[in-house]
Amino acid sequence: NVTVGSNGLILIRGNTGLGEDPATKVITSTIFDTGGAGLENGSNGFLLLFSPTTITTSTNLDPNGDGTLDLPSGASLLDGVGWSDGGTGDKIYGTPLSLVSPATNPPGAASRAMGNTTPNSVSAWYFGKTTATTGAGAPAADYNPAQSSSNLPSGAHLTPGAANFAVTASPPSITNSVFDFNTSQQKITLTFDQDVSASFDTGDITLTQLLAPSSTVPPGNIIVTAGANNTIVLTFQNYPFNALPDGRYQLVVHAAGVTANGVPMAADFTMPTFFSKVGDANRDGTVNLLDLNAVATNFGKSGMTFSQGDFTYNGTVDIADFNQLAMHYGSVLPASAPPAPLGSLFSASQIKPTDDLSDLLASE
Repeated sequence: NVTVGSNGLILIRGNTGLGEDPATKVITSTIFDTGGAGLENGSNGFLLLFSPTTITTSTNLDPNGDGTLDLPSGASLLDGVGWSDGGTGDKIYGTPLSLVSPATNPPGAASRAMGNTTPNSVSAWYFGKTTATTGAGAPAADYNPAQSSSNLPSGAHLTPGAANFAVTASPPSITNSVFDFNTSQQKITLTFDQDVSASFDTGDITLTQLLAPSSTVPPGNIIVTAGANNTIVLTFQNYPFNALPDGRYQLVVHAAGVTANGVPMAADFTMPTFFSKVGDANRDGTVNLLDLNAVATNFGKSGMTFSQGDFTYNGTVDIADFNQLAMHYGSVLPASAPPAPLGSLFSASQIKPTDDLSDLLASE
């Protein structure tokens, strides 16, 4: 059993001291005193595991080499990061850290941002190449700002055995939004500039069908999935073919509940209006001969998309798609909800010779 230091920190190092805070709990291991024995030159993983049974340094946690941890029964990955130098067969266990601009992989060091406790999240870390340093009290190496992650705090440096720097958090924002009808299942993809997956759920969105009578898509009919590259993917269920019913839709993302590093979005986001219509292969809002041509051209083919006549989203254009086309043939999706009726410009009361103009304008 190990007890953390009075400052809440544990440092695992070789036998050579690093000038760490005396309040830090230090654990020494000779594995770090032998070149290449503890850390490889380029590809490394750093994992925090919980296990009810002991995991020794000789335990192979990926015996079949497929890149997936094979943990003991009851064990779990609490947090982890790693990186690769691009070597053949390299595996990264934990969240991959990669230098993008400039692309000078692999990083030489990584630090968890002070106060950020989000597990398995790239945005919870700042990282980069290191460079040798000199001067009294300076570490042997420190971050090179020109070759570090974009969130490297100003003036940040390596702090072995001491508190890390905090990353000044900025509100997350949506950089792109797409309704994709032409994949194996309808979906909406929201791209953020930061990872918001830990905070995002159906309570953060309202999806409304705008045509009369307007309606809100029930949260239970929406599935939220965290995608790659800071994306949130919305798919649908409890509808035929897991596709939205015919209509024109608007999605609103509510700012208050969508956070990154504890900071919410600055304002609600409203996605441009989009529509869903069964049988409308060419997406002109009308089911007609042009859509029948798509079905006829691709009838019997597999690997097809909605625009090629696969209206049932099973990948094949067949009689079921023809039936959907027949059921909707000739239908037109209104351009928008009808405007509210205007009030009459004329009074319902009889105009008398003695009426004043102001009286006429005020009468109903």
